[in-house]
Amino acid sequence: MKAISLYLGILFSLSLSANLENPYFYDEIDLPIFLDSHYHFGSDSRLTYAESYQNEKLELQQFYKGNIKKFFLVSDSFEQSLNHSEDTKLVHEMVQSNPSKYIGVCGVQLQPEFNNPEYSQFLDYKSAIEELKNCLSLPGIKGVKLHFQHSLCLSTQEEAKARFEYLITQMKKLDRKNLFFLIHPKDTSFLEETAEDYCDPNAEALEITNYAKKFKNFDFIIAHMLGYQGLAALETKISDNVHLDISVTIQKLFFKEGKEITEAMRKIGLKHFLFGSDNWAPNKTFDNRHFAPEGGKHFEPSPLRSIMASDLSKEEIKTILWDNGKSFWNKINK
Repeated sequence: MKAISLYLGILFSLSLSANLENPYFYDEIDLPIFLDSHYHFGSDSRLTYAESYQNEKLELQQFYKGNIKKFFLVSDSFEQSLNHSEDTKLVHEMVQSNPSKYIGVCGVQLQPEFNNPEYSQFLDYKSAIEELKNCLSLPGIKGVKLHFQHSLCLSTQEEAKARFEYLITQMKKLDRKNLFFLIHPKDTSFLEETAEDYCDPNAEALEITNYAKKFKNFDFIIAHMLGYQGLAALETKISDNVHLDISVTIQKLFFKEGKEITEAMRKIGLKHFLFGSDNWAPNKTFDNRHFAPEGGKHFEPSPLRSIMASDLSKEEIKTILWDNGKSFWNKINK
């Protein structure tokens, strides 16, 4: 009880000092966060392995300023790609440096970008699954990131469903306790609904939930809250093993969509939401006016400033930033 009072006291004092009239500054917000469920960690092709590791380690340490207690470290490359071994090694080395603080996550795509020369030498899907098994055999690696962004619509394309089912079935054969999937759904919100590549976010959300109900031994984290467009579908259909990380989309709470998003979050149940940064410093607001339309102003509010600007109560904020992350971390580490 004393810890809760202290947490809420910190939150109250920060909300009083929030300077929302001048958003173009670096915040000084150190609100406690138990788990960053979506932090990328990987190599830089311009650097040696040792240089990449030191560079990533230094950048990660700067996140401590946001008072984050634990991290899921997500490999920057997929198991199809040529440099996946180096990224897997980087993640594993960092996890082993402090296994009480880090859990590793390796990744795979449903379909490589064969039309993109950069990805022309990807492994085929089934070979990539074998590489994924090797990654998961390493101590401290407990998650799989499944990226749909450059692949197929799970809700409408049979090939996507077949590959997803194959992946999960292969993971089930590993007999790994508390394995989880971090899923980045395909974002087509910028396309017209009649576009060939369009995926209905509500249908995608329901499809993921259906798989979660079928494979109850796994947990499924939907990255970026589906950009929030698919939240409505989950209001009555979500299962206990489905979670949503708030990375990127959380910054929309600062703007006009904020109330619509928090209302949907409450209908789904706040216990399903996890903090994720996607490597956006939680307490840094950036002035991006240089990238704004000519003569205009544009800024990117920090995740913490965004959540404080929302209509979420202090208790609700604590639920998302601390309680849920702690519960999920403890579940994965049983």
